[in-house]
Amino acid sequence: MSESSNSARLVMNELRLNPVSNVNPYPEERRSARVILKAPLTVKWTIGRREFAEFAETEMISAHGSVLVMSILPPAAAKIHLHNDASDQDSWARVVGFCGVAPGKGHKVAVELSAPSYEFWGISFPPSSDSSKP
Repeated sequence: MSESSNSARLVMNELRLNPVSNVNPYPEERRSARVILKAPLTVKWTIGRREFAEFAETEMISAHGSVLVMSILPPAAAKIHLHNDASDQDSWARVVGFCGVAPGKGHKVAVELSAPSYEFWGISFPPSSDSSKP
């Protein structure tokens, strides 16, 4: 084996032994508090002339959106209609990302509500550090 390949292997091993810190030097600023809550939703969207309707469950919610667990993935950036089966409230949202898989349950889908709403979820949120934010 050449000296350069040994050096590369040594560097790779050192990188594995000394992982980068998990501390984020740029902390995220949230627009609203997040709450872990399982709420039943009916999600509807259309692709061309085909309509889809699916039962989903929230994993996490905020006034601005949620992470949903769904068995069928809507397209990225799709406009979707949400019906909260618990609060009997309706809202439009858009798909903003996919967050992996919930083993045995489905795919995690991040959605943003078209307008921030505490009422849609049917619960009282914890006070935010800035009470001027919705």
